[in-house]
Amino acid sequence: MASGAGTMKHILLLGAGFSCNWGGWSASEVNDFLPTVPALQADPHVLQVLGRTASAGGFEAALAEIQADYHTSPTPQNKAHVEALQIGIIAMFSAMEAGFASRRGWDFCNLVEFKVAGFLNRFDAIFSLNQDLLPDRHYVNFDLALSQPRRWSGWNMPGLQIFPNPAQRTNAPDETMWTPRLEPFQSDYGHQPYFKLHGAWNWRSANGEQMLIVGGNKVAAIKEHRLLTWYQEQLESYLSESDSRLMVIGYGFADRHINDIIIRAAANNSTMRLFLVDPAGRAMLPSPISAITNAGTSRRLLRDTFAGDVAEHRKLLSFFG
Repeated sequence: MASGAGTMKHILLLGAGFSCNWGGWSASEVNDFLPTVPALQADPHVLQVLGRTASAGGFEAALAEIQADYHTSPTPQNKAHVEALQIGIIAMFSAMEAGFASRRGWDFCNLVEFKVAGFLNRFDAIFSLNQDLLPDRHYVNFDLALSQPRRWSGWNMPGLQIFPNPAQRTNAPDETMWTPRLEPFQSDYGHQPYFKLHGAWNWRSANGEQMLIVGGNKVAAIKEHRLLTWYQEQLESYLSESDSRLMVIGYGFADRHINDIIIRAAANNSTMRLFLVDPAGRAMLPSPISAITNAGTSRRLLRDTFAGDVAEHRKLLSFFG
């Protein structure tokens, strides 16, 4: 649960634009990658849908359409289309993980004051819409415990435990599977909570099904998983606290259910402030999110700011002042 009222809360919400700073792919780049997957090369129908939706929703719109076709007409052929695209999406995440794993770290310069962990350490909670494993791999507890000011002994994903994986050979994030614990869910004391609102490609339900929320019917998919429903509730709880501040990095505000949470919280919390990190600036904010009190905007990419841009870095840190 979010802690008691009366103390300003600093909340971080991450989207795909965050991972792009370390080589993660944008939605359009995912569409460029998918046709290279053999399972999709063998399915002209899926490729045709991907091409048609490329400029209107991307691969998630394509998956939503193909899933809807299967629900309407559950034929073996339609099922094969869904499975082919799902194989392609997992291959995409696997390819991105190979890129993340090839990095020796995620800092962009050697100066202590520009360490990424030192910046993330300042937040009371981190919420992410990304299903990749970038923070899992590089946001290591050692760096977090040494960060100044020292707030946490580490971070954790509330409500999760390791899922037995007979194929696991190492402790690498991409070989470690996770599954929900039994309720009640809670955060580990002294650890910074990190909520993956849409699950991850290495999460499994108790019966072994993948907990990866993509496509056009995310609300219904989330409701199938009590943990993910609780994560949505946690986001709204944190944002509804008096004097909460929200920083958004790399989220394009395309998920209506997430926008609705922000809007409801702002309606109940007139003191909320929003700091946006996005090259497009505040013009991309939908109404009524655009009406939330402006706490600042950074149009620079994080990889440039944390490479030693003193002025822009200080602008980001003003969020905590």
